[in-house]
Amino acid sequence: MLKTFLLFTLFINFLYANVFINTQNKFYAGDAVVFTLEANGREIIFPKIENVDGFPVIKNGSSSSLTVVNGRRTQKLIQQYKIFPARTVIIPAFEVIIDGKKYLTEAKNIRQVKVQKTKSKYLDYTIEVSSNELYVGEQTLFTLKFKYRRDLQIVNIRYSEPIFDSFWSKKLGDFNKYNEGAFEVQELKYVIFPQKSGNIKIPSLKMDLALVDVRGTNNSFFGPPTRVEKVYSNALNLNVKKLPKNIFLIGDFTISSKIDKDTLSAGDALNYEIQIQGRGNIDDIPELKLDIPNATIYENKATKTYDMPKGTYGGVYKKTFSIVANEDIKIPSVNLSYFNKKNNLVLELKTQEHNIKVKNKILSDANVQLKKKANTLEPEIKKEILYTSDNQKLLYFFFGFIFSLFVVTLIWYFSKIKEKSSHQELSLEKEIKQTKNVSDLLNRLLSYVNLDKDLDKMIFILESNKDLHFKQMKKDILKIIKDKQIQN
Repeated sequence: MLKTFLLFTLFINFLYANVFINTQNKFYAGDAVVFTLEANGREIIFPKIENVDGFPVIKNGSSSSLTVVNGRRTQKLIQQYKIFPARTVIIPAFEVIIDGKKYLTEAKNIRQVKVQKTKSKYLDYTIEVSSNELYVGEQTLFTLKFKYRRDLQIVNIRYSEPIFDSFWSKKLGDFNKYNEGAFEVQELKYVIFPQKSGNIKIPSLKMDLALVDVRGTNNSFFGPPTRVEKVYSNALNLNVKKLPKNIFLIGDFTISSKIDKDTLSAGDALNYEIQIQGRGNIDDIPELKLDIPNATIYENKATKTYDMPKGTYGGVYKKTFSIVANEDIKIPSVNLSYFNKKNNLVLELKTQEHNIKVKNKILSDANVQLKKKANTLEPEIKKEILYTSDNQKLLYFFFGFIFSLFVVTLIWYFSKIKEKSSHQELSLEKEIKQTKNVSDLLNRLLSYVNLDKDLDKMIFILESNKDLHFKQMKKDILKIIKDKQIQN
């Protein structure tokens, strides 16, 4: 038995005599596992390693050194690898060829362990929220706080940005640094809004600290040696409740609307503005739309401004429209519903309706009434029978021939003028049709200012509102040019 054991031990030593594998015994979820192959010999061939236990392998650098003793050359070759396993992983034995002989590395079992908050009397890493019981879309303040003793010799701090899955987030400035007794504190804040309901976990965060290695004895030209320590924060669990059905806003809001005129001429434009302001998830307000029969509507993209007085997020939402009408119109009220957590109620807001009078339409109605009245009056008709002689007939024929010739000549002359005008009109239409965007269209029309009143109105709308429905604007301008035969 003793001989068998000695032979087995010698066999194992022979297998691992010239090749080694170095790695860790455990790792935290999300961290990399690094392992190193080291071999000694004159000629070394490492295996090609593409995956380990189903996980892809990344080469992480290599190094080599050469020694010569009594004319015998020996090299040391080191190759480092990295993997990102999602569970406990087994690194198998690898075959390495050294000087024509096969050697096997030792297999390794690397355990995945649960991340735990780092506990130390020298430092503390904590994350917290102002409320962990909230509704979808409701804000909570997330604070990242790292504090450490000022006498701790930290060379560099590298922290991982938090990843807020299932949250909309916004960072509130940079790190706030201050002292707290013997500790220095670095604090960073975010405002976050959950986008789905349920129990949502924010995992612990990792920070890499480069510290002066007081255990080291060899100081280099560039300074004392350092070591990297990983520091972990706590994790958070949030309970997020659903909002009432078809409600996406939570907070406290007001809504208003205004117009710059309530009477206009046919074809003129009026400006209509909707404003929503308050505290809550104002970012979730969608682009509001208007639907007004017998009117052309040009809308600008909504603008949103934000602030956070007393730690409560909110701001102002504004959207403006340009409305063109040829007859009386009514701008309908716009509705907005939101959930008020304080009262535990769904509240509905409405803007006022606006009745717009179009002056040219009113005059047109009066003219129609006058025409109807005039048609009711029957004019007195007198009938006379006239007799003509042969000489008169010849004279009438002669003058009729001359008049007809004159009329034909006039028709020919005016048709030539119209043909020329039409050609110029078509040329201008073609120029407008070739425009590709609002800016291009405006540049083409600037040379026609003060040429036509209706065209000036369209140019004004283009200059005032760059975010317009380009195709509709071009269509309206082409109609004006065609109807009024505007020439270039």
